[in-house]
Order: sequence, then structure tokens, then C-alpha cells
Amino acid sequence: MNIELRFLNKLLTTKQINLALKNAVASDMFLIEENRRIFEFICSHYRQYKQIPSIDTISSKFNSYNYFEEHESLSFLIDQLVERKCSIELEQILLLTANILKEGKAFKAIEELQGKLLQLKKDVRIEDDIDLKNYGEHRLDTYLKSLDVKGLSGIPSGFSSIDRVTCGLQNGTLISVIGPTGMGKSFTAIFMETNAWLAGYKPLHITLEMSSQQIANRVESLILKIGHNLIKFAKLMPDEFEKYKKFLIDEIKNKYPSFIISKPVRCTQSLVLSKINEHKPDICVIDYSALMTDERGGRDWQAVSNISKDLKNFASDIKINIPIILLSQVHRGFDPEANELPTLRNIAHSYEVAADSDLVIAINQSKDMKNNNEMMIGVIKNRDGEEVCFNAEWDLDRGIIREKENIDGEVF
Repeated sequence: MNIELRFLNKLLTTKQINLALKNAVASDMFLIEENRRIFEFICSHYRQYKQIPSIDTISSKFNSYNYFEEHESLSFLIDQLVERKCSIELEQILLLTANILKEGKAFKAIEELQGKLLQLKKDVRIEDDIDLKNYGEHRLDTYLKSLDVKGLSGIPSGFSSIDRVTCGLQNGTLISVIGPTGMGKSFTAIFMETNAWLAGYKPLHITLEMSSQQIANRVESLILKIGHNLIKFAKLMPDEFEKYKKFLIDEIKNKYPSFIISKPVRCTQSLVLSKINEHKPDICVIDYSALMTDERGGRDWQAVSNISKDLKNFASDIKINIPIILLSQVHRGFDPEANELPTLRNIAHSYEVAADSDLVIAINQSKDMKNNNEMMIGVIKNRDGEEVCFNAEWDLDRGIIREKENIDGEVF
């Protein structure tokens, strides 16, 4: 018997429309036009009158409607509708990508397949509601487990001022680091994830610009207080080499969790999701937004907007729930010599990055500041707290990044 009509009859009997809607039942799941119109009428009636129409109302409006008693649960029938939708759309996706593959366009087929599967997964994603009345013990357990030795509920960033206003980098948040080209966004993000690594958290760094070796050089430089170019060009002094050797051979394997560096050929939203699912990191850095490929086919600002929205959804997904740090440039209209931080409106390509981000960290360095080995850093958006600005000592020749004020917050 038709699953659509069985679902409609059970819905009219149980009147549990919230169960159907929260499980992503929508009119496009109905293949029979009459059933689709009935479901749309039920939803419209519910919006207007705050209740499900009666069976008599449906029978009088739709002459072909046939009511019968349905014995299966509404949840089972919903699962059948969702399963059918997935099967139909998956067949269409595979057919589309097979046709692209026949044209000899393998990479395009892969991107199309990744994008369509990601969208399908989002369309049928189920969210569970919680009742705080019955959630107290779980919340207390989460609170106690999340506190580290510094009293933070999130991951320590290494900057005491940032940790003070955020209580650490929080799970489920999208964090944007913005600044002019070549200013130090990558080093800022690497500093934060390296600090997280030393605190026992597992980072995933997806690099689209620098090589994996360059990232590794910078991580080692910040930990050992040695210029990264000295490591890169093998110019360490004997005592520095011994320190370097001890760290690589003894300390990494015995003291720290994994630190994953990924250098994909091209990076889409699905690639990020697959890497997160594969490595299960505690924090993820993506360097950077403008070099990602939007699998929905957006261009310029629309592409960046699509990417930031998807990354925000990934971060807050109940099965992922980690901080994701996204690096973004500011547009050319911003003057680094203005001796001020970029604003949200200075973000290149799309203001949507600012809207989607829970936390925006901006950096800037004028020529005078560079000569004095200083960097201006600030939280210019904080969804859950105050903003803050401070200067950091920024001496990459010695592998030093640390906050100049509140030195007690130094971690390296």
C-alpha cells in the first residue's frame, strides 16, 4: 500500500506534526500530486489555526482521499519516506556523476558527487530537542569534564586576553582570523592550535597555500623558540640542534596527541567534513577561505558565503562539535598603516563570513610595529562576550609570539 497515504492517515490520527517536521518531512517527498497537496494543506492549516485538520475536513476538500486505519507508528512511516527520498536522490546523483565521468571529467564528477551527497545529508539531518528540566545532570557532567587546569571551559588559545573574554575556544563555534595579505594570519592560527596541542588537544590543519613541511616548521619554531627559517634551511647551532632532536625523537611521541596536517589538491566543504570524520580532531584550522572550492558552484562572494555557512554547520553539528578556525583576508581598501584593526566590513569577498562567525579575531601590523616586533591583535566580534584588543610580541626570527600585556598568560 502507498507509503504516502499511510503516512498521511497516521499523521491525521496522531496529529504529531512536530515529529514529522523535525524529521525533515517536506512536500517534495511526495511523488503523488494529490498526496503532496494534502500534506501542504495540513501544514497550511496548522500554521493558520495551530492544529491539524480533521479527517472530515480533508475528505470534504479532497474527493479522492481514502482514509483507513494505519497500525504502524508514525516514526516508522517517516523513516520509510526519508529512506525513499534518499534512494531516489542517490540514484539521480549517481546517474549524473556517471554521465560526467563518461565525458572524461573525473575531478568534476568527484566534486559533483561530494557536493550532492553533502546536500542530501543536510536535507535529511535530524535534530533532537532537549528539555533543560531533564538535562541538569548531563550539563553538570559536561561542565566538570570541560574544565581544564586553567579554569577554561574551552580550548586555550595561548593569548590570555582572548581566553579571558571567551573562556577558551568553544566547541561548536566558527572562528574567523582576518588580516591583510602576508600579515601573519597563518602564524596566528598555528600559534593557537599549537597551544591547544601542548594542552593535550588534537589539531587538524588543512592548508591550501603552504606546504605541510612549512606548517611543521612553524609549529616546531613556536614550541622550541627557534626561528622557523633556521629549521627550514638547516642552520641550527649545535645546542639548538640537540634541543630540536630531543623534541622530535622523544617528546612528540611520548607527550602529545596527534597533530594532523592535510594538504589537499583541492578543498571543498565535503573534503573538510570527510577529514574531520576521518581524524576526529578537537580543533580544526582551514587556511584559507578564498582558496576553497564551493561545491555548490558559487562564485566570489556567494562561494565564500556558502563555504562559511557550511563550516558553521559542521562546527555546531552535534556529532562534530569542535571549534573550526577559518582564515580570511581583508579587502585591498584596508590600510595596514592606519594603526588600527580591520573591522568586520573589511572582510574580503563576503560580509557573510562575519555574520556566520561566532568569534572574529583581527590582526594588523604597521611598519613601525614590524620594526618593533609587535603585532596588534583583537577580538572584534564575540557572540558570547566582550571584545578586546592587545599588542603581542611578534619575533618570528626567534620563534616568539606572546602577549605583551598580562605576561602571566604566556604559555610557551
